[in-house]
Amino acid sequence: MNHAAASTVSLMSGDAPAARLHAFDSAYANGLRMRPLAPEEIQALETPAYVFDAAVVRARYAALRQALGTQLVVSLKANSLVDLLMRCAPAFVDGVELASIGELGQAVGRVSTTKFVNNPSMDQEFMQAASVSGCTFIVDSVDQAQRLSRLPRPRNGTRTLLRLNSGAQRGLPRHDHFGMQVDDAVIAGRLLAAAGCTVDGVHAFNGSHNFVNDGVAHVEVVAQMLPAIEGGLGHRLRYVNLGGGFSEDWESQTEAFARYRASLSALADHYTLAHESGRGVFARAGVFVTRVVTTKTLGQRHIAVCDGGMGQNFLLAATEGMLRKHRSPTLWPTHAPATDATDVQFVGSSCSRQDVIGQIQATTHRPKSGDYCLFDDCGAYNSSYTVSKFLSLPPPRLYVRAEVDAE
Repeated sequence: MNHAAASTVSLMSGDAPAARLHAFDSAYANGLRMRPLAPEEIQALETPAYVFDAAVVRARYAALRQALGTQLVVSLKANSLVDLLMRCAPAFVDGVELASIGELGQAVGRVSTTKFVNNPSMDQEFMQAASVSGCTFIVDSVDQAQRLSRLPRPRNGTRTLLRLNSGAQRGLPRHDHFGMQVDDAVIAGRLLAAAGCTVDGVHAFNGSHNFVNDGVAHVEVVAQMLPAIEGGLGHRLRYVNLGGGFSEDWESQTEAFARYRASLSALADHYTLAHESGRGVFARAGVFVTRVVTTKTLGQRHIAVCDGGMGQNFLLAATEGMLRKHRSPTLWPTHAPATDATDVQFVGSSCSRQDVIGQIQATTHRPKSGDYCLFDDCGAYNSSYTVSKFLSLPPPRLYVRAEVDAE
């Protein structure tokens, strides 16, 4: 591949340029999953690498928005690659959520819809930049409301949402540390209103992967919190963002979506409803590709040592869960099968015993040096949520699949 023709738009870190990869039959990319990479695409890569598909991002955004029947805000932290954002921003019609001043810098001038800023640790510099950029603030605490109220008001005013914690409101023993309960939300809202800010509504995220098991209960609790907040503020709110918690395979959860949409009906009569998603939009629009450097056998295991690992894709190492469940990559090319089956373990380049990124059990297909390992559904968080500085390992190459009109 000719890197001289690559895009010069840098990542947030500025460490790795993004590059374009020519598409092979782009018609499939209009679906909700990436079509497999063609051999010529794989061979054009410098590994370790990610390949992202903007058409899949746009299709998943539109489909999830339709499935919910509400507005949909995109959480940019899931994938903030500028080359990808440039191709997708016009499709994000209900806005994006930004969690850092770096993400704000990427969105300004590229996102024309509402920019929501949301981070409990937002400092003065971030607040000032967001204010002059016309962002809507999602206020996490009374203290944050006080600091925001002391900022000079921009010409068009400052719009805010109050961040709620429905788990704490329910008294759940294990809830996250974000947002407020009713009493603090009222205090924060009054401080903001007194300073001339507009309190438009609330934001209540229920946590990642919680949609199926807890989504309906979350809606019910938020509905119970709203009258008390409105009573304390002395005015009706207009906008309710119920968060998300959608998994990468949300499209298979048809029964859960039917129940959930039914639970929204009472709120929908009185408020503009929205949700947000990062994983549900981006995850299936990316693939991680690493190459086998060498192989060996230890006991009953066949080991494939790869040029990419937890230093470029920390989430594949699955170190953060109680049980480590490794994913199985697709191998290319495939070789003639061996006569006996064995487990194959794929390890990375970080010199850490935790750097195990994949496994195939009882297979007769054994990778060889130079083979490619492709991990699907790596479009959200994988490329950025990683221990990239350890051993000064090189960052992954980042490619955005070029879009070609179908014939």
